[in-house]
Amino acid sequence: MTGTNAHELLAYRAVGSLTHHALVLIAPDLNISWASPNFSRILGYDAAEIPRLNVIELVHPDDMDLVLPLAMAVVDDAGGHVERPARAAGVELPVRVRTREGRWLPVGITGRVADEEGRLICVLRADPERHALDLVLTQLGTGAVLDDVLTAVVELVRAQFGFDGVLIVHDADGNATSVGEPAMCFDSAGLLTQLRAEPVFSDELRAEAGRWIVPITSPGRDHLWGAFVLAASEGLEPKPFDHFVIDRSRQLAALAFSNAQDHRELRRAATHDHLTGVLSRGEFESQVERLVERRELPVVVLFVDLDGFKAVNDNWGHHDGDEVLVAVAKRLQDAVRPTDSVARLGGDEFAILCRGLQPHQARPTVERISRSLMTPVRTSKATVQIGASIGIATAQHPNQIDGLLQRADAEMYRLKRLRRAC
Repeated sequence: MTGTNAHELLAYRAVGSLTHHALVLIAPDLNISWASPNFSRILGYDAAEIPRLNVIELVHPDDMDLVLPLAMAVVDDAGGHVERPARAAGVELPVRVRTREGRWLPVGITGRVADEEGRLICVLRADPERHALDLVLTQLGTGAVLDDVLTAVVELVRAQFGFDGVLIVHDADGNATSVGEPAMCFDSAGLLTQLRAEPVFSDELRAEAGRWIVPITSPGRDHLWGAFVLAASEGLEPKPFDHFVIDRSRQLAALAFSNAQDHRELRRAATHDHLTGVLSRGEFESQVERLVERRELPVVVLFVDLDGFKAVNDNWGHHDGDEVLVAVAKRLQDAVRPTDSVARLGGDEFAILCRGLQPHQARPTVERISRSLMTPVRTSKATVQIGASIGIATAQHPNQIDGLLQRADAEMYRLKRLRRAC
């Protein structure tokens, strides 16, 4: 151990013999110059291999962005780090290190600057549960997609209990699915139906048929998000501490579902009209802009302006006017293709974006829309007759895409003027 005297070595060995963790001395060039015997027990390397190991080779590449800047900061100002207060001298980093067999083992590493030469004395603690919990909290904090967070929660439960078979079943996107152990055969939809058939939602762990099942409910237990399924040994009953441990992960999973729902609602509020549920003007214009960027042709835009709508508000009130707008939006969606996008631009104005529609196909679409609006709309106070003026703008070439909505609007007003002139 270059630069380390015999007294230091004896001290490190003494401390290393008193802990189940590994002590590692790292040189400024990030080579491992000494490690306690537990290093070999945890990672599998022979004592003779340790002096040839380097931190950059041991730490997972994705974790080096966390480790390397801190290590380099120590090398650049070792003296300054030595003088720092004891509480600020070290922090545990959750990283993955390569074992002798080539596996990536989650560990926690706490490092302190040993001397002004920039050597680090580190404690390496094999703690898959802590690493898994850190990953869950990171995913939640960064707003990761739901299935990524749930996958991290599954890994946490697997680390907590040592069970290979762990999954979460849910239908947050409308379809029953599972996250976790792919080899585990399970009827996700059937389980969710069974749990939702109970008169009161429960989040209590239950053991049945060699499985532990833990419902994941909303905080008020008014909604069932999904459930954990753990492949436990037949007859293995959960102990009180098992209930306590799994409850923490259940709460994290419930938070992930709640965050995902909030994100969906915020996204929908930003992209959809609050009254009719069709796209908002901003989202419609964004979709047209994306067509411009991708040069997706041909495309047709229809501008729909309701005739006689002002009289509805004047005669029957805005509540009935809103009922008419909701009914019209539904009829427009039913009259166009599933791939077409309907938007409310404001007031009684709607627009429809028809991707891949040839110009000669626009007229039949307009006729279907017109027919759908011929049937009077029944509101809470009256039966209302509504018509529409519809302007058409088409683009077959890239230089025709810009201003599509404005051209459709202008065409709609031209038709209105012609109708009035007659």
